Amino acid sequence: MFINSPSAICLESWNDRSRSRAKVILRDFTLIRGRMAWSEANPKRPATLVLKLSPRWSLSIGIPRGRLLFPERSKLPTGESDPRPSRIKTNYSRSCPSKTSQTLPQQEQSTSTAQDHLVMSLSALPTELDGRIISFLDTTALNALSKVSKYYHKQAKEYLYRDLKFTTHHSVAIKRLARTILSRRELADYIHSVSLTYKKEDDQRQPDLQDQFEIKPVDIWKAIATIECPVPELMSICSLNLEHSGMEVDGCLAAILLLATNLTTIKWTSEVKKTGFALLTFRFLHMSQMWLSMSEDGPWTLPFSKLQHLEIDGVIEHKVVDRVPVHATLRKLAIRNSTLSNLLLPYEEPRTTILPLRTLEIQDCFLDPAKLETAILSGVMRNISHLSIEWNPYHKIHKHYNNQRLVTAMGTYLPNLETLRWLSNQSGLDGSAIRTLHPLQKLRVLDFDHVLPMAPCPTPAQALDFLANAPAFFPPSLQSLHFHEVWTWEFNDKVDPLLRGDTGAGADAAFAYVMPILSALGLRELSMTMCMQGPPGEDDIRSDFSDEGKALLRRIADALGAVGTRFEVFRGPVVLEGVEQARKLWIGPGFTTEELWLRERDIEEDLWDDIQ
Repeated sequence: MFINSPSAICLESWNDRSRSRAKVILRDFTLIRGRMAWSEANPKRPATLVLKLSPRWSLSIGIPRGRLLFPERSKLPTGESDPRPSRIKTNYSRSCPSKTSQTLPQQEQSTSTAQDHLVMSLSALPTELDGRIISFLDTTALNALSKVSKYYHKQAKEYLYRDLKFTTHHSVAIKRLARTILSRRELADYIHSVSLTYKKEDDQRQPDLQDQFEIKPVDIWKAIATIECPVPELMSICSLNLEHSGMEVDGCLAAILLLATNLTTIKWTSEVKKTGFALLTFRFLHMSQMWLSMSEDGPWTLPFSKLQHLEIDGVIEHKVVDRVPVHATLRKLAIRNSTLSNLLLPYEEPRTTILPLRTLEIQDCFLDPAKLETAILSGVMRNISHLSIEWNPYHKIHKHYNNQRLVTAMGTYLPNLETLRWLSNQSGLDGSAIRTLHPLQKLRVLDFDHVLPMAPCPTPAQALDFLANAPAFFPPSLQSLHFHEVWTWEFNDKVDPLLRGDTGAGADAAFAYVMPILSALGLRELSMTMCMQGPPGEDDIRSDFSDEGKALLRRIADALGAVGTRFEVFRGPVVLEGVEQARKLWIGPGFTTEELWLRERDIEEDLWDDIQ
């Protein structure tokens, strides 16, 4: 018998002592195969349930003979005489269509219900398998499962407190959790990840909380005082006027984070410029850096001593904090939409310890490139393998900064760099800057802006000379190369002279010149995102590909695709003045697509989101 497309896994338990039953339902999964019969030739061979619980993970359960029952009317045992273990039983249920019911033996069909249940005991499964099944339950199901028995209470609470997600309008939930952790300190050890979002509309909100959810500052003070090192910043936060509900919530959140010594991930998103929580968190990170540098002996039990992942998304007032702490244990640091201008390294001169930081993401920020260069030159960031830099378009500091200095520092002091992404609306990287990356023997992905020379080529013979030394520009380990914001007029200025027949060249000559250069790079992916911006001083003029240029790009894409290199060119739409429509162009191996693109302001917001 085969069971297909179940709708849920139900965990049901009968407690003989309290005469009560608890049920937990695991939904949103697919049973890709379920064999519920045993071979008569080999009675000892177990049946097998194969559950697909996620697109990449499936679960196989072997069920010994005699463990699986299929009751006639889908009733679970409720009496003490039940021969099966009463600790907990698993109920695999599905909606049973009529045609499926006809395939079952007559004595096994249910005539009084639309649900058929397959019942087996989870006590026969190993503890590791219990943990995997439980890890897919949501918060409500975990809470119900924790009340089944002491065994499942212990299994469930590890996942129930592992990942915490809050927004500032969850004031009651935050205070309730703080009260629970202050009374049961061992629960803080299960917290591994905290995600907090400050909503702008909640900044001035004064929720009417019941007295039973109120947390007094003295309670937080007493709890934090038990930490090995003093926290004056926290005590100052707790001493503020707690009549403001936001500050009271900040104190509760601070207590949760500082007591969770196994915390590995903090994700902080804010639409509010000034929050007491931000002040506390960042200043305390500064202090913990000093403590970690001094505590070389013994296990680390300090707050944030195991922090590996820090994400900061939001504007923070400079009076609150002006530097991003690069914690001594961080492996990933992401800074987005932030006005923070400097990185605070955990070590003073001389720096002899190398940070374990592997990923650094700077997106839409005002970080000072000169200070970032100083941090890289210090040598403590040599383990970085993924670096993404996307400057804020209104950032004025780096307009007068020579980007080649920063790129040179990367090529010298980041030997383990594998992925580099450099996007800027104001200044990109030219050939001389890219050449300094050649020593990076592990670099596999390079994604950057503005690479073509700005000066026009006077003669056709010099049209593509800048490509002649392209293999010497890039490291031999490079596999993916992506050009962004390449102006179409620049491309035409370099290519059109070779394509014009009056110069004696033509499409065949241009193709014969370009192909050996691109093939010598040995790339797996090569792409260009073009911009129709006109030449300097002629911003009102838009430039597009000529028909010959489109044909050449398509020919190159087909030829590179035949040797295993995917070459694509995308030109996004630019709406001209007085024109309500634009077209996007996409060229790749085997296709040339030019489609109509609508203006965002002319269509509904929901439809625009679907189009994007």
